[in-house]
Amino acid sequence: MAFLIVVDFIIYAALSIALMNYDDKHDDSEVGYGSWKSMTTFDKTASALMISWNIVNLITAGFVVYAIYKKLNPSIKSSIS
Repeated sequence: MAFLIVVDFIIYAALSIALMNYDDKHDDSEVGYGSWKSMTTFDKTASALMISWNIVNLITAGFVVYAIYKKLNPSIKSSIS
């Protein structure tokens, strides 16, 4: 479990560094900050991957919270397990 958490942090760090490229190269005189028109293909890919990774982490956190809740309340019957 600790290994997965470390891998998760490494992926977040890599995606964050990739998104810093957009911050460094954005020109405020052009299209608004954060718009798809102002992003290169690399920036769009990094942004989409970060959003996807956030969704994966939210789903995973939901399963972990549910597993803890289920363990604390053994009277709950689940169709997942």
